[in-house]
Amino acid sequence: MDELTDKQGTRYEKGDREKAMEIAWNSSPDAGLDGWKSPVLLIQGDDDRNVPFQQTVDLARRLEERNLSFEELVLPNEIHGFLRHASWLRADEATADFLSRALSVSGK
Repeated sequence: MDELTDKQGTRYEKGDREKAMEIAWNSSPDAGLDGWKSPVLLIQGDDDRNVPFQQTVDLARRLEERNLSFEELVLPNEIHGFLRHASWLRADEATADFLSRALSVSGK
């Protein structure tokens, strides 16, 4: 049984599954959460089908538990790769504002 698809041996990939899962874990925010010190900005569309929205909610909860500084921007009715120009502008402006404040950069 293939644990990712719940199908009997239908995957064509024949790679090292354990190594792939290890790389996936090490690439995730969860793997290094205990070492986080810097503020973070979480941005996600609430209709993201690549990253379940609950994962961002869970990450925010765990950052809060560790008293780590974070901000969230949720873009309603947006997917993983933002479809609307207005969403890109909002995300870019939020990022620039966040970095200016987090890095104590003056706009003058």
